[in-house]
Amino acid sequence: MEEKNNKELNEQIPPIPNEEEVKEVKIQIDTQTSQETQEIKENNEQQTQDETTDNNEIQQNDNKKSDTLVESNTQLKSEQTAITAAVAKTSKDEIKQKLEELKQKTSAVYKEYEDKVNELKGSLFNLAKLEDNILKTTVASLMDSFKKLQLQNVDDFSASIKEIEYDNKEQELHIKEPPSGKVKGFLLGFIIFLISIVALTIYGAKLANIKLNFASLMVKDNLDLIANSYLKIFNINQPPIVGYVIIGLISLILGFLVYKIVVLLQKLKNKKYLQTLEKDSVEFEKNLRNKIINIQELLEHIKKIKSVTKKYNIILQEQDAKIKRALFIEKPQSFEDLHYKSKVEVEKTLLITDELLNLMNTQVNEEESVSPASINALKNANAVINEVIRKIYE
Repeated sequence: MEEKNNKELNEQIPPIPNEEEVKEVKIQIDTQTSQETQEIKENNEQQTQDETTDNNEIQQNDNKKSDTLVESNTQLKSEQTAITAAVAKTSKDEIKQKLEELKQKTSAVYKEYEDKVNELKGSLFNLAKLEDNILKTTVASLMDSFKKLQLQNVDDFSASIKEIEYDNKEQELHIKEPPSGKVKGFLLGFIIFLISIVALTIYGAKLANIKLNFASLMVKDNLDLIANSYLKIFNINQPPIVGYVIIGLISLILGFLVYKIVVLLQKLKNKKYLQTLEKDSVEFEKNLRNKIINIQELLEHIKKIKSVTKKYNIILQEQDAKIKRALFIEKPQSFEDLHYKSKVEVEKTLLITDELLNLMNTQVNEEESVSPASINALKNANAVINEVIRKIYE
């Protein structure tokens, strides 16, 4: 029984490993430890690399931001420089630019005025042509019929219409660019420069007790004495050449001051001229606008005259045909021999002809405006012809 228990106990206790098995286990443990160490190292290197990459990206972003900021500042400075240059140019060319604007504005208004004037001349010409044609055809035929009827004062109807004339007396506003004053300033400045040199030389000669004559002033030693006299005034111990420089510099400053004064005075004069010109241009434009309105009214009036005149021409042609019919059928020796109905037609024709010729003989325009006489003549003529037409259709 005891042997049986020992046997079972020995089976439960594991066998003791030999040396080779122990070595093999050690090798496996070392290999596993080395692999874990390598993995940890690789992880650390990867983390270090990632951190380096992140730092590089951050640095690159910072550099980009810095470059963008520098570029923005450069662009802003360029824009500021451009604006400054534009302001300087505007200030410099202000008068010239303003004059150009006034020229364009007044030229546009004057062009519109000229177009209206040409349209008016064409309309007046067409009206005169229409009236002349009626006089030579319809009215001439009526005159012949009236003479056959031995009517008195018929010659009064043959009076020629007044010649319609229109002269464009309005001239375009003359705008000239004023001088800058630089040429004049340069010439006067140069003259003052020369005068100053002469004056300073004479004053220096008096200080140096040198006789004032051309011969003495041509001697170099005398000129050196004159130069030295100015060195003494400014308490400068230098060679005579410095005195010459002082004389030239003073003369140059005086000449430059004269130049700047002349340019400044001319600039003030130009601004005053520009202000006056602006007022004149406003008045000029206002005047032309009024003329354009008057011309448009005159064109509408002429259009109405043409319409009424054409009505008269048609009606008078019909009346002339009636008189010719009476002359052919009734064969009268005079007006008194006509039938009473024919007499009524003749009298009506005389009235219509008289009204038409009165309209033709009335001056249509007074410059660009409609003449009051023409307005009244058109009103009366229109009333007469409309009454005649109304009675035709009664």
